[in-house]
Amino acid sequence: MANLDPVSILGPLGSIARRLPRYEHRPEQLAMAEAVARAIEKPGHLVVEAGTGVGKSFAYLVPAIQATATPKTKVVVSTHTIALQEQIVSKDIPFLQSVMPEEFTAVLVKGRSNYVSLRRLEVAIKRQNLLFQREEEIDQLVTLRMWSRRTADGSRADLDFRPLPGVWDAVQSEDDNCLGRQCPHHGECFFFKARRRMRTANVLVVNHALLVTDLVLRGEGFGLLPEYQVAVIDEAHTLEGVAGERMGVQLSNVGVDLAMARLYNGRTGKGVLASHRDACAEAIRQAQKTRDAAEDFSIKGSDASDGHGHAWTLGSSPGSDTYQHQYTDFATSQSAAPGNYNNLTTSATAASGESKSVPIGGYRYFSLNLWTPTSSTETEYQYSFPVTVSAAWS
Repeated sequence: MANLDPVSILGPLGSIARRLPRYEHRPEQLAMAEAVARAIEKPGHLVVEAGTGVGKSFAYLVPAIQATATPKTKVVVSTHTIALQEQIVSKDIPFLQSVMPEEFTAVLVKGRSNYVSLRRLEVAIKRQNLLFQREEEIDQLVTLRMWSRRTADGSRADLDFRPLPGVWDAVQSEDDNCLGRQCPHHGECFFFKARRRMRTANVLVVNHALLVTDLVLRGEGFGLLPEYQVAVIDEAHTLEGVAGERMGVQLSNVGVDLAMARLYNGRTGKGVLASHRDACAEAIRQAQKTRDAAEDFSIKGSDASDGHGHAWTLGSSPGSDTYQHQYTDFATSQSAAPGNYNNLTTSATAASGESKSVPIGGYRYFSLNLWTPTSSTETEYQYSFPVTVSAAWS
């Protein structure tokens, strides 16, 4: 490893001080930079906690960039927030490129799903009437096609609007849906262009989710990132939570429902399999069977009590998709307006028979009907399916 000398950049007589007449040398910053340099040279691990105003990003970037002077040395800088990523890529690194003698390149590495697939976009345009139900979705699809012809980046961050989840899901780049070199758009593919830049860059700026995903895949024999010799994890206090999410397995009835509906939606007759109904009749049947099973699992697992004298019981009306929820307030012997129970948050009240849309715990919206109480201590609500019951009641 090359001899690392952060003092020559950050010190009172360093290159930054020579560039900025009003530059104030910060001893804490220099102490951190020298500790980072020793950890890289050793090599070893280092945990640093520094307060606001120390200049942490320069304290780790300077020695890390100096390390890239050693041949075949790559540095990964991982952050949690987009704001810090933008600061590093758009502000910190360009400035350091202007004051440091080392020549280096840096790129912001994004996950594959951030990029549009030109082939999938082309297919979605051709099959838009089978894939989408709303005019807004088709309008966004057309806008995405026009954007794809002028964007240099091809990532979702380059859009001036937020596409609907179903629209972006239909056009995003995916491992399992990639033809590789056999794709007619391989040469102009935004994702592979970004990967080529990543392979030649000295400094890779990533988020924690991508870093953890790469570590998981490395355990299976391959990875998303090229081999790197130095890793800097900023905002490290969030890494454990991200690792728990990425390394765990998550399954919800709504996720299953959405995935199966993308294949074929029996109510609308739309989906990926819609144009192959005869050839894919069994696949369509299995997709619907899976949706029904997920719905059934949600209903069976959703009865709850909050431990404060409020009982919630869920039962279904035979022969329909409507589910009824009964709430009794044993503590006050009075019917109560919707409130916060077991992380279930609602805020609407309704008169007898009135229908309102109510958010449940930040999940889906559904129709709420307040029916005439059967006694002074009961209020009955009717929910129109689908409802994220299992998620809302956990």
